[in-house]
Amino acid sequence: MEKQLFYNECPLTFKVEEDNTHVVSGRFMTYDIASCDRGGYRCSFAPDCFESLTEFRKGMDIKALWDHEHNINGYLGRVDNGTLKLYSDGKGVNFEVILPNTQTGETVASLLKRGDLKGCSFGVTFGRDDYTVKNGDGETGVDDVDGIDDLPVQYIHSAKLIEVSLVFDPAFANTTARLAASDVLNGWAKDGDSWKKIEEEQLKVNEQNEQNDIKIRQRQVGLLKLKMKLMNMRRLGS
Repeated sequence: MEKQLFYNECPLTFKVEEDNTHVVSGRFMTYDIASCDRGGYRCSFAPDCFESLTEFRKGMDIKALWDHEHNINGYLGRVDNGTLKLYSDGKGVNFEVILPNTQTGETVASLLKRGDLKGCSFGVTFGRDDYTVKNGDGETGVDDVDGIDDLPVQYIHSAKLIEVSLVFDPAFANTTARLAASDVLNGWAKDGDSWKKIEEEQLKVNEQNEQNDIKIRQRQVGLLKLKMKLMNMRRLGS
C-alpha cells in the first residue's frame, strides 16, 4: 500500500515550558470533513479510523517530521520515546511534539514564533477494503470544505498513520497530480485485473510526483536556510 498525504490547515500552538523545551501542538486531522478536490473525488476520514488510539502509546513508530523529510534533518519527534503525543478529542486527532534542540528544531521554533507556519500534513496507508465510496449527490454525510458537494467521496473507515509533518508550504500538498477521476472511480467497481492496472498506473504517477516533490522541496529548504542565515546575520549585526 502506498502512502498518501493529506493537508490540514489548522491553528498551531507554540509554548515554552519551564525547562525551556519548545512544544508545538494542533489538530492535524478532523473527522467527517471532505478534503479538497483530489482529481475528481474527495476523501474523508471516519471517527476513530486509525488503529486503536491506545496503540499510539504502546511504541508505534509514528514520527513527527519537518516538511516530510525522512532523515535526521527532518526529524522532530516520535511516539515511542514520548516526544510525540497523539490523542482523539472526538472531533479529530491532535498532536503535541517536543521540538528537539537541533538546527531543525530551532528553525521550526523561530518560524512558529513569527507565525510563518499555518498547518500540517499527515501520511497514511489504507487498502481497498478500508473505505467505501459515497456518491456526490449532496448527501454524502460529510461536510465539504469549499461549498462544492457534487464529487464522490472516498470515506475511509480504517487507516494506518505513518507520519505527521509541519509544512512550510501548505498549499503544495493539495496540488499533487493524480490519475484522472474517471479511471480511479471506475476501477473501484471493476474486477481485480482492472484494479491492478489502475494501481500500476497510479504508482507511475506517484513516482513522477515524488521526483517533482523532491526538487520543489529542495528549493524550499534552500530558500528557508538562506532566510534563516540572513536573520542570524542581522541579529549578529545589531
